Amino acid sequence: MAASLADYLFDKYYKNYAHYVSVQGLDLGWSEIVHLLEIKAFSIDDSLILLDPDVLSENKNSAQKKVLDFCENVLYLPLQVEEDLFKLLRDTRNFTSFAKNFSNNETFSRDVCFAGVPFEANHYKDKSNASKTFKDWFNRVEDALGSGSRTILFDFWYSLNKAAADDFIRKFCLAYNKLADKLKLDPLLLPIELEEHTE
Repeated sequence: MAASLADYLFDKYYKNYAHYVSVQGLDLGWSEIVHLLEIKAFSIDDSLILLDPDVLSENKNSAQKKVLDFCENVLYLPLQVEEDLFKLLRDTRNFTSFAKNFSNNETFSRDVCFAGVPFEANHYKDKSNASKTFKDWFNRVEDALGSGSRTILFDFWYSLNKAAADDFIRKFCLAYNKLADKLKLDPLLLPIELEEHTE
């Protein structure tokens, strides 16, 4: 899901981003990625690593935290997709806005969205199946919404969190250009709309 979000954000800001960036999803946990960074495996230093934002709050031992803090090629996405969208849509006002302004499916009600799922996200905290529960919920929502549902959901999040998306793209552009300089590649320009708001 992180790869889909990255593709969405890059496309939102750079219509020709595929000329610069190839997003590859890895089926690895963050601790495994830290290990690859530590041993500099597979020229990992020549890639930008995008991690879910929950890694920042994970209980990292000091060695793992030091590796992540030291690496200039590690960035954090602005959204923990499944859980954060769950939290966003469980709010009645947010759901009403989503249904009215973003969803093209008139049968997608709040009852359909949360069928069989407790509304409170903290119900899943400290439970080993929390991540799977949110992923299963997201898959059901995608099925219920129909075609283009992922983009519709991301559009809704973006409409409420443009500042967070802007901040991510600024950080990405900076990290990309440091790496591009090292690898003798063309730099990536900051999107014009972000340049206007940069002090």
